[in-house]
Amino acid sequence: MVDRTFMADREIMEREFEERFWKAINNLNPEYRKVAILLMEETPYQEMAKELGCTENTVKTKVCRTRQALLKMGIAA
Repeated sequence: MVDRTFMADREIMEREFEERFWKAINNLNPEYRKVAILLMEETPYQEMAKELGCTENTVKTKVCRTRQALLKMGIAA
């Protein structure tokens, strides 16, 4: 049998994380915000490069910097 208290606590923690996550995304600069959203949409690097108007290598750098910015805000990426 599933512990209802555990499930309720888990739902609260998930909601709190989601709120922190979106707050962090919204606090990113516009470029990193776009990269984060493209990552969440599982956009391939080649398509991201077209969308962002840069090379795939530049996309990789932007992804790394976006993840670092999110980590600084306490959001694992």
